[in-house]
Amino acid sequence: MILSSAAKARIKPHPLWQILLFPLIYFGSMMAAAILAGIFIGLFGGGVDAVLEVFSEESGLLGSLFMTIFPILGAILYIKVLEGRSMASMGFIKSGWWRHYLKGFGVGLAMCSVALLLALAMGGLGISEATKPNMTLWLLTLAGFMVQGMSEEVMLRGYLTVSLANRMPVWLSVAITSLLFAFMHGGNAGLTPLSLVNLVLFGIFAAVFMLRYDNIWGIGALHSAWNFCQGNIFGVAVSGSSAGDTLFSFSVLEGAPRWISGGEFGLEGSIVTTVVFGGMTLWMLLKDKNKAERSFAS
Repeated sequence: MILSSAAKARIKPHPLWQILLFPLIYFGSMMAAAILAGIFIGLFGGGVDAVLEVFSEESGLLGSLFMTIFPILGAILYIKVLEGRSMASMGFIKSGWWRHYLKGFGVGLAMCSVALLLALAMGGLGISEATKPNMTLWLLTLAGFMVQGMSEEVMLRGYLTVSLANRMPVWLSVAITSLLFAFMHGGNAGLTPLSLVNLVLFGIFAAVFMLRYDNIWGIGALHSAWNFCQGNIFGVAVSGSSAGDTLFSFSVLEGAPRWISGGEFGLEGSIVTTVVFGGMTLWMLLKDKNKAERSFAS
């Protein structure tokens, strides 16, 4: 449904233009969010000091997470107004959307848990201490990751992967957006060659998941759950970043090889994540081989 709906687009820009437009839409939306937040807080929240407080290290995580709603809006505006595509072509189905969301969230939690258990079993991580989070902030962070995870999936999968697929084979559009996803994390702390491999692999997995289940809700929820589970349930780094309050705390064991522990980058820098993402991708492709072949041969 996603690809067939997208094929009805009024305008199908050249792939080069699509790739050039993508950062303008993404970073333009984030800049607009920062400007609007600054204006609003400056006018109604206590002036310059309040603005600086929101973007400080302590408060910045929540602000950055919730501001990612703007790229969602920017992508929808572009798709609707310029390309003339439907919401269904981005994967925003109406029927049973909440079931897909809950299923995706559950799969994301399960995948993260398996990765952590593998890292523990292989001697890469150990329990450091139990923590008692501020539950208000913890739940707000969950809500923030629900926005952030969906934002990246809407931009990279619902928008760019599908738009590129209108002018090239699906497998090629998946490859391009997966490489772009990895590039977007290229400045994160602790990045290693294995981290880059896993980021590309997640991009492939996410595209297969979206096309396999023909909606954006499931993979958006899975992405959110994966990030939240790492940072705020298990207390490990999320793509090289700390995620604040956490239920448990796992840390890298002294002397553990980085390819097992993930090092400063977190689980996404570990071979266990390669196994989890790779295994899930293969399972989906082989589960309904005929459907997968039809989708990726388009």
